[in-house]
Amino acid sequence: MITGKTIVVLGGWGLVGRAVCHELLQDNPARLVVCSLTKDEADEAVRDLEKERGQMNEMQHAKIATKIIGEYGDIFAREEFKDRKPSDIRDPKDLEKIIDDTFLDLKKINIKDQFLYDLILKYRPNVLVDAINTATILAYKDVYSSVLDLRLKLAALEQAHARGEGLDDAIAALSRSARDHITSIYLPKLIRHIQILYLAMKKVGCGFFVKIGTTGTGGMGLNIPYTHSEEKPSQKLLSKSAVAGAHSLLLFLMANTPDTAFTMEVKPAAAIAWKSIDYGVVSRGKTPIRLFDNPPAKAFKLGDSLDLNLECGDCGGRIVDTGRPLRAVYINTGENGLFSPGEFTAITTTGQMEYVTPEEIARNVRAELHGRHTGNDLMTALKNSIMSSTYRAGFIRDFAIAKLREMEKQHGEAVAFEILGPPRLSKLLFEAFLLKRAYGTPKKIVAQKADAMSEKLASLIDCDADLRSRIISIGIPILLPDGRSMLRGTKIVNPPFRGDNRIPLDKKRINEFAKDGWLDLRVKNMEVWRERMTRLTQTLAATDWKKKGANTSSRFDRKNYLDEDGKLNIGEVVGWIFNTEEGGARLGFQTMSDNRQRI
Repeated sequence: MITGKTIVVLGGWGLVGRAVCHELLQDNPARLVVCSLTKDEADEAVRDLEKERGQMNEMQHAKIATKIIGEYGDIFAREEFKDRKPSDIRDPKDLEKIIDDTFLDLKKINIKDQFLYDLILKYRPNVLVDAINTATILAYKDVYSSVLDLRLKLAALEQAHARGEGLDDAIAALSRSARDHITSIYLPKLIRHIQILYLAMKKVGCGFFVKIGTTGTGGMGLNIPYTHSEEKPSQKLLSKSAVAGAHSLLLFLMANTPDTAFTMEVKPAAAIAWKSIDYGVVSRGKTPIRLFDNPPAKAFKLGDSLDLNLECGDCGGRIVDTGRPLRAVYINTGENGLFSPGEFTAITTTGQMEYVTPEEIARNVRAELHGRHTGNDLMTALKNSIMSSTYRAGFIRDFAIAKLREMEKQHGEAVAFEILGPPRLSKLLFEAFLLKRAYGTPKKIVAQKADAMSEKLASLIDCDADLRSRIISIGIPILLPDGRSMLRGTKIVNPPFRGDNRIPLDKKRINEFAKDGWLDLRVKNMEVWRERMTRLTQTLAATDWKKKGANTSSRFDRKNYLDEDGKLNIGEVVGWIFNTEEGGARLGFQTMSDNRQRI
């Protein structure tokens, strides 16, 4: 299923990403795109895989002709920032761009500016594998530290104001801290990442998406002893687990979406090792650990305070820089860094994190892509363990609806309250209700002309003050047939409030808002409804079991689109619109084989 196709591996230089590339290379894909953070990493991964391809060709009769391509950059950044460390982006204008990319409505940003979107559209992968430790990258921006810094800057501003001092410096410092804090908030960044990923894969028709996830704690519990001198359990560490869990649930939603890639997640719950065993310079990140000395004769005396960081020049010669880096025997665990033999032994012993090899993870990925179920796909596990809709609930649904209809005959039809949301649901329900009241049946609606329908519905709104009040009072405005006049209440729910109470309008925005949440009496919307009713009429004809020679099998979902009087059942009709016209149905009949054909 992979042979001759394009595979993109995000985080392909890393420990697991490299193992996935090695494993999938055996299937001779047409292109294997290895994406890493830096150019050096991507180039190194390509060289390693090309060497591997040569060795495989020497050992096998079948020639591996895969084209191996290196790409690099930060997939969480826009194109212009992809090669810069987030910590190096300090210009307020650049930080504002990052804030906009994360917090603005998706419609208000240019998604084509995002590196991940551009990467996926460039290579149009059949299979996309994400081996990046997303939870660590996002959660370890440390929102807790940024909050503390923000509070300190706020206190300094208040103190300067109380003393009557100039506030310019304090305001500037607070402004920097505020932006730093906003860019450290991780859930909005994760959500935007998933939105971009989904839209890009949908755009190119990607068949499979596999995420190599994390538990955040190596499978351990709240008693995990591996923290960075924080409290136990550590807020910072639990933030990583929280992001990892949120990531899985967002992927679960994507796995239940019919129009995108078949989504899987392999989530190791152990330490992952190893990349190499060696002796040499020990680095933290990419910075060698420098060796210092503090002779006992120059010991520090403890006082009322303690400096966490000191430079050699600020310690009176007590701390001496030896000029040598730390050298030792180590085991390289990839993204988790270098461990000493003692550290590796402790963390992998029974009862601690233990460990799993990257090759085992990669083999599970390959097996799942070949349709061999490993039992390690989290999405399948979630689907098999959640409570779905039940037979009993479906059985007694008719009772609930019948009771509601009985009470509506006494008190009048209750159309929508805009409590469930979204506004589009309320808008469609009220439009369907007006058509039902004006014409009753789909056939009669189809027989009308759009301009006459517009005029008729406007007349109903004009004559019925109670109905009009019920619509506008829940936040749904009424756009009149001229497209320039509106009936409204004190509050409008669409567009949603995003900091600006006054929203600029033009023809494009009016059309957008009318589609998403305004009751639209314009002629062109009536044309949309006529076309809908034409399709609904065809659906009703195809499922009419009373016709002679009709198909009476279980093939069709025989829904009550009409009530007992033969008029529109507005709730079922709007549900049908969401299912068919908007592609909003939950995943039901979509199978793995359907998506495998898309590879």
